[in-house]
Amino acid sequence: MKVVVEEDISKQFEAFWQLENLGIERVNENLNCKDNKILQEFEENIQFRDGRYVVKLPWKDNLKESLDNNYEIAHERFSKLCHKFKSDQSLYTEYKNVVDSYVEQNIVERVPNSNVVGDAEFYLPHRAVIRHDRVSSKLRIVFDASSHKRGKFSLNDSLHIGLNLYPVLFELLLSFRKHPIAFTVDIKQAILNVELDDSDKNVTKFFWTDNPESFSESLEVLRFNRVLFGINSSPFLLTATIKYHLKKYSSLFPQTHELLNKFVYVDDVLGGQSTVASAYTTSVECVQIFSEANMPLHKWATNSAELRELWEKNGFSMETSSNSIGQNMINYKVLGISWDTDRDVFYFDIENLLSFISKGTDTKRFLLQVADRIFDRLGLIAPYVIRLKVLIQNVWEMGLFWVQEMPQIVKKPFKEWCHELKDLHLVSIPRFYDFSDSNVVDVQLHSFSDSSKKAYGTVIYFRVVRTDETISTSFVTSKSRVAPLKTLSLPRLELMGALLSARLCDKVSKTLKSEKSCFFHTDSSIVYHWIQGEPFRFKLFVKNRIKIQKLTEPSKWHHCPGKENPADILSRGISVRELKDSELWWHGPPWLKQTEQFWPKIEKQNVSSLNLELKSKFRDISQNEVILENREKLLNIDKFRSYLKLLRVTAFVFRYIYNTRNTLKKRGAVDTEELKKSEEYWFKEIQKETYGSEIIDLEKTQKVSDCSKIRSLVPYLDDRQILRIKGRLDESELSLDEKQPILLPQNSKFTEMLILREHTKNFHSGVTTTLILLMNSEEFMVGSCGKYRNRCSHLASTPEGAALHHNDITFNKPSGTLFCLFLYKEVVIRFGSI
Repeated sequence: MKVVVEEDISKQFEAFWQLENLGIERVNENLNCKDNKILQEFEENIQFRDGRYVVKLPWKDNLKESLDNNYEIAHERFSKLCHKFKSDQSLYTEYKNVVDSYVEQNIVERVPNSNVVGDAEFYLPHRAVIRHDRVSSKLRIVFDASSHKRGKFSLNDSLHIGLNLYPVLFELLLSFRKHPIAFTVDIKQAILNVELDDSDKNVTKFFWTDNPESFSESLEVLRFNRVLFGINSSPFLLTATIKYHLKKYSSLFPQTHELLNKFVYVDDVLGGQSTVASAYTTSVECVQIFSEANMPLHKWATNSAELRELWEKNGFSMETSSNSIGQNMINYKVLGISWDTDRDVFYFDIENLLSFISKGTDTKRFLLQVADRIFDRLGLIAPYVIRLKVLIQNVWEMGLFWVQEMPQIVKKPFKEWCHELKDLHLVSIPRFYDFSDSNVVDVQLHSFSDSSKKAYGTVIYFRVVRTDETISTSFVTSKSRVAPLKTLSLPRLELMGALLSARLCDKVSKTLKSEKSCFFHTDSSIVYHWIQGEPFRFKLFVKNRIKIQKLTEPSKWHHCPGKENPADILSRGISVRELKDSELWWHGPPWLKQTEQFWPKIEKQNVSSLNLELKSKFRDISQNEVILENREKLLNIDKFRSYLKLLRVTAFVFRYIYNTRNTLKKRGAVDTEELKKSEEYWFKEIQKETYGSEIIDLEKTQKVSDCSKIRSLVPYLDDRQILRIKGRLDESELSLDEKQPILLPQNSKFTEMLILREHTKNFHSGVTTTLILLMNSEEFMVGSCGKYRNRCSHLASTPEGAALHHNDITFNKPSGTLFCLFLYKEVVIRFGSI
């Protein structure tokens, strides 16, 4: 049970960072062959019968016929559910009301004969999910299509998930702020409005009873007539059905067709127009389009009182049972963001999060769960959230377990962060950008970037110039990132912030589909000159990130003082109350509302003075970079395919160095000593690359850190400064290389070549032979346990013997895979993976 929980929290953590990447990572919109096939089969099978669309489940090849029915597991879990019903009558009453409503609406039907011969069937366990934050529909029944017997496929395992046909969430929220008149609406019971083909209904069976006291005697079998929640392909089937239906209206309602094709997210429809009349026309056409697919629309919401009156007069289904969060204030949600329609502002409803925090513990898991409940895809409160991201990184560096209590150094700032949360509802931002009226002369996007040792980020504003020469600014979006664990100089972090700025501004400009002038601002003069320079002049790190020049024009970059840079707030973080009243964060620096002549300017410098500036800036940094970051190997190992050739070329390089320093020159072919010296050099280089921190610890304190992944192997440095591992054979008469083998990493080109060399040298011998030859080779030592293979059974049988086991090399001929595993003191060391 614990393993499942750990996997769930890991997936939750992964999803958190994926959502954080929205707006800056590239989305692959190209369909592969499998996607094309799934979509083609869907369109071939979809039908429109009796006023409703009928679809088939997207089965994987040959898995429908072999699907296990899951009867025993579903029956056992239903019996446990009935025991809950006995002790909680109100739960049963709510549960029964939902099932009865399903039967009444023909969403499910009773199965008189559950033993269908010759047809695939599957029984779905189910449970209740109760949302106390909702006035209506508090209880929802969740069906588990991932349940299965051990060694058998579940229903979800047997189905394709299908294509992701949803629009990008980040782009939807940006576009929703574009029009002065905005509205939202839900598709009522969206997925349940799509009919399921008769051939697939038997895989949606579930148990029910009207008498939990004696459920075994009154047990019923029901099955779904519609597509249901819990099946992994349901979102695809719904979205594909909607898009298929919308094709009919491309010529009849072209504008509404375009809007719905781009702004429907699952069951949420977002819209906007410049006038009330056009917004009402769009809403009427939306009702007509979806009603003809038997998908009623309800919960209409808008910021326009005039449009709301038109809806009421014409019988639109308005939101009447939403949560009240204050006096006459209704909690409308727009893709997770709270929207006050009266004031037309976004705000943060934190009641549920405060309730969750009050019941929490100071553990690593709880820290992540809190972060996952902050929904801020536009980065409105990024300076506040970045503090939590930094704490998450700190906890990860400490290597804490999920349920381990956090140390005081993390617990204290986390408590302070949670204490400030109660004021978050005071933060609000206008939904509308306010740049669409006829008086607008020019609209510009201004992007600011900055970095600190802890984090870096970017923030974007609209700058609107009107005919009366007034200038207004409005917040658009922001993105923040914690600084990488690998220590980078501050100018390099500033450059990463500038690249983030270029990517985000490019995404915003393309999403809003208007030719706006884009300007970029940084408070780093070094980064400013890097962007103005030629890429070939810089080192690889800078050169790779000067792709900024492909996304932006260098002439559009400007230098601004650090105190006037709003991204400075983002990189260091501030409190909620400071954020709420920060004019710099919500509207940018004061000079942004002035003409360009008042913008900050950097003085032009000649090349010599620029070089002096860069040298002075890097005085405290460049020496460390030479030692730690830019330390290059003698040769590029990736250019070699032969182990022996690598050693020979390395030996000739060492010989050249020797000959340039000595009068007595070496001539002829390389000898054995030179090859051994080359091999020893590469041992050290590969070990420093992977186990650098451990080697430094061993040189200083003779032991590695408790957090080291090789600590249990008892590593040490021999007299040649080569990393070896100790074991239980130290008192044996074996050689040093057998008692205390040299440690090499798994994912290393050097290790690959070493193993392959022994394999090819012996005329591509078999797997077992290659392993034995590898372990007995005297020409190299790679965790060598030579001559042990014939002694394993004897050693393992003695109390003082080493528990050392050998697994055969696995050789996959088609792919050319060769690797070996050694179990040493119950720790797996992988010496090669090709």
